[in-house]
Amino acid sequence: RPQEQRLDGAATEVVPEDELDRAEGDLIYVSFEGPEAKTHGTEVMNTEEWKDLQAATDNRVFVVDNAVWAGNGLVAARAVIADLRSSLHAFVS
Repeated sequence: RPQEQRLDGAATEVVPEDELDRAEGDLIYVSFEGPEAKTHGTEVMNTEEWKDLQAATDNRVFVVDNAVWAGNGLVAARAVIADLRSSLHAFVS
């Protein structure tokens, strides 16, 4: 992983809008914690900086359910795995 994506402890991090290149990856998973976050995230994903990301250009950005991905327990883990399977199959096919 690039240094910017090696997080200590946290599994997620808000990336400042002027540093969107730090979010670049083979695949990008996006989640929104609430309606305001969804509105803000949609605005960010409509910017030229976001659209310049290779993952965005190649349609390799996947919006996932924050309640599931931030959840815990076996049911949440299985749901995350199902999301990963679905997105990875879409990516390679």
